[in-house]
Amino acid sequence: MIQLKQLEKSLESAVLECDLSECDKLLDDFLQQQISTASASSKVHEMLLKIWRSDVVRKEYEYDANCAVTISPADRDPSEYSVPINSEITEKRISSKSHKATFLQILNRLAGCIINTDQLHLWYQELSIYAIDSSGHRMDVAELARDFLSGVLTGSIQYSDEVDPQLLETNAHDFGKTVLDLYVSSKLPEGSPGEPTDERIRYVQQNCRQLFGIFARVHTKAAFTMLNEYFVYAKYRLSILNFVVEYFADSQNSKLFRVYETPFFESLLKCLERDYARPCMQLALTSLSMLIAHICNKLADVLLLCRLYAIYGRACSWQPVTLSLQPELHEKCMDWELVNDDDVQPDEVIDVIPLFTFLYSLFPINTLQFSRQCDEYLLKHNYTRTFSDFWSRFMVTGRTEDVVKNFKIDSQLLTSNEDTELTKAAQRFQQLGSALDIASSANSKYVSQASSPNDKDITEKIDEHRKVFETPVESTASHWHRELLLLRNELAFANFTRSMSETRALRWQKRASQHMVDASRNEELTRINKLLQKKVVTLEEETLRATRSARTIMRERSAYESKLLHKTKETRESISATESQVLQLEKEKEILEMAERKARAKAMEEQNKLSEVETELRALKTEINTSSEQLPESNEIKENGEVRELQERLERQEYQLRSMSKEHETTIKRLKQEMRQVQQTAAKAIQIHNAYKEPSTKSSHESSAQSITVLSQSVSHTLLHDVSISNTDIGYRDMKLLLSRFKTSNDTLSAKCSQLERELRARKIYEEERLNELQAALTSTKFFGPTEPVMENKFRGRGGAQGVPRR
Repeated sequence: MIQLKQLEKSLESAVLECDLSECDKLLDDFLQQQISTASASSKVHEMLLKIWRSDVVRKEYEYDANCAVTISPADRDPSEYSVPINSEITEKRISSKSHKATFLQILNRLAGCIINTDQLHLWYQELSIYAIDSSGHRMDVAELARDFLSGVLTGSIQYSDEVDPQLLETNAHDFGKTVLDLYVSSKLPEGSPGEPTDERIRYVQQNCRQLFGIFARVHTKAAFTMLNEYFVYAKYRLSILNFVVEYFADSQNSKLFRVYETPFFESLLKCLERDYARPCMQLALTSLSMLIAHICNKLADVLLLCRLYAIYGRACSWQPVTLSLQPELHEKCMDWELVNDDDVQPDEVIDVIPLFTFLYSLFPINTLQFSRQCDEYLLKHNYTRTFSDFWSRFMVTGRTEDVVKNFKIDSQLLTSNEDTELTKAAQRFQQLGSALDIASSANSKYVSQASSPNDKDITEKIDEHRKVFETPVESTASHWHRELLLLRNELAFANFTRSMSETRALRWQKRASQHMVDASRNEELTRINKLLQKKVVTLEEETLRATRSARTIMRERSAYESKLLHKTKETRESISATESQVLQLEKEKEILEMAERKARAKAMEEQNKLSEVETELRALKTEINTSSEQLPESNEIKENGEVRELQERLERQEYQLRSMSKEHETTIKRLKQEMRQVQQTAAKAIQIHNAYKEPSTKSSHESSAQSITVLSQSVSHTLLHDVSISNTDIGYRDMKLLLSRFKTSNDTLSAKCSQLERELRARKIYEEERLNELQAALTSTKFFGPTEPVMENKFRGRGGAQGVPRR
């Protein structure tokens, strides 16, 4: 049994020497041993990956765009290279043996051991740089890398019987999807060095087309299902159609009938029915023509055949359309992305000869019947067109008449009719043979345009058809019956030719009438054009006047705006001045309120002092009265004068107190009058402010006026509760003068109040001293006892009887 390490050493030496002759037998034995079990696939993968990433293989040579060795298609000689710029380096590379090529030969031999999907994707990333981006690499390396990818795509690699076929098919589908993605993206494979030039992109797309074509030959249904995923998008449609046309042209695949079973066939018909780009329309029509030979049995379905006839009629009635000018066409095809061709030519037409070749060859009677009366034919078979584009039965008949001249007369025109041509279609196609034979038979009926048939040619062709279908005469009746059938067919053909001539004459007659109508329309349009030109001149004059008027209005507007800005500026300045005055008034109001509070406090103190003095006086009177009552009559007589004097003094003090109270009340009244004057001054300031306001800025100064009003109300509420604001007309200077006068009077009042306070304090001190003396006098007086003589108590001094009497 061969060990894996032994095989690895042998392969490394073979790659190093670029010679597989010594390890061929070892590889065969290993394959027989491993393929029978398929148990060491991961180990083989790791071994091959280790050799591939070794320095011997990896650093063989680096990519150089200046000496790029481009690869040719697969059918060219591998020794052919494109002419490089640096021929010396390229010649050295070509002549030297390649370690990569040797390794890739080993990889292709051991490809059956690699079955894991992740491992295959890893090898795809490693080899796509050489197999797909072949520009700049050796031809033998590129072909060997492509052989490995082709083996995975087609399943031609020899695998073990234990490998699940479904896994192999999944790997092939994944590879095919990856190649198709790279083709439509127009990019370089992942990891490719160098810049993505147009030349390299062209090689990448060509190699992707070849690889995907190889995949499509084996997995036709899956390949066209993948193509349909991109075909439905407008940006990929043209590239997909290029691939399909190239594939149909180069392919000898007998599985093309499976395309009918895929969604791609329906998408191809939708493209022919709805798209408006001539390149896509032409490529799709060519693809359908090449596919008809493979699906001719399906065309026995009348509805499908009518759909193909409708597509043929749309191609005959082709009118260039630009979707940018008709965006409503997008709304009609919400389930299909339309392809638009902005660079349209007014005289472009669609080549309908490929499609007409197969329709006429397979169903000649039905095709001519449709071309003669297209609307009636579709209505007869209950078919409604799925598109609403321009449709002209005359253009269909005319194009068919021009095309049919280049075809030979089909033998079915003389042997079948419209119904039997459809019912016996399968038998006829089976007699014709394969799809290649059907296509060859259809193309053989097309002749050059230079040899258009004439009456003599038609007669000769009829004679040829007679000889082909002539049988030995059995009786006179059968002979004349056959002659009658031939004459009937000739009559039908003559009737068809006559109807074509009538149609042509009718078309020319309609063209003449249309020419007359166009001439009358041209005259009418010329007249309307002159009127419109006059209107244009009038409109230009009106526009000029309107422009001048607009300029005048703009100048007036600019002047008005500047004036308004000036007024706004002045108003803002007046507002700022008013706000400063309001702040000054608020400060003066606070000062006045403080002075008022102080004056009230002082008045309350004076009033309290007066009340205390009155209370003391009343108490003193009471005490004196009581003392006077208790004195003896003798003392009353003696002290009568003194009491009378005290009473007079008390009366004088009471009078002075009453006069001081009156003066205090007068001072308060005068203070209230001055407060009223301040209130009136504030009201006058408000009126002056309202008089100076502009009408246009009235709304902007409401807040300042309200603040002044609130200030005046607060002053009036503080000073006088029931005084209304009088409306007088004084200025700001008068108001300031009055405020200064009021301040001066307030200072004078404060001085008077302080002076009055000092006088009251001095009066109080004097009264207290006086009261003290009276109390002392009262307390020092002794009342006479019952045994004491009166005279001794009345005159008492130092020396006895000669003393001075006391007071």
